[in-house]
Amino acid sequence: QGGCGLCALGGVLSPKLTAAFSQLGTVPLISPSDTWSIWLVLLTAASFGMYADRTRLGAAFSGPVCAMLFTAVLSNFNVLPPPGPLVTEIQGIVVSVATPLLLYRADLRRTFRDTGRLLQVFLLGTFASTLGALVAYTLNVDMLREIGSLALSGTADDGWKVSAALLAKNVGGGINYIA
Repeated sequence: QGGCGLCALGGVLSPKLTAAFSQLGTVPLISPSDTWSIWLVLLTAASFGMYADRTRLGAAFSGPVCAMLFTAVLSNFNVLPPPGPLVTEIQGIVVSVATPLLLYRADLRRTFRDTGRLLQVFLLGTFASTLGALVAYTLNVDMLREIGSLALSGTADDGWKVSAALLAKNVGGGINYIA
């Protein structure tokens, strides 16, 4: 039964608004292939997030969360199309640009000072995990080569990739495992 959630307000909204909102559930206002419009909306959402971060309510939620809520509302009202290859491509570009920009603002002296003992323990754990992965690979090289060639559809020398992926999962969590 298409339409949006506001259509349930039938008696509260005027008939014209109810009719307009009932059309929102059928086709997104922005086509999934309209690159410039999607960029415009996403940049507007980012700007809204930056602005919202300066307000009391926005500071409570944070700017990025406000930007995500903004795009979620637009998506629920069928202004934005469902995520597709274009949004995935835009996300990859934005993350690739944003990561170095965030690092430029990082104060490494303060980071090392504030993390103190935790950083030392993390580095020790990383070293131990790396050593463990090398030992495990050496002991299980034949099995890992077979798994690597089956799972990765590659050559018999792809077993090291399986070990590297498991090490990345243990050291950096799920994001590194996926990468």
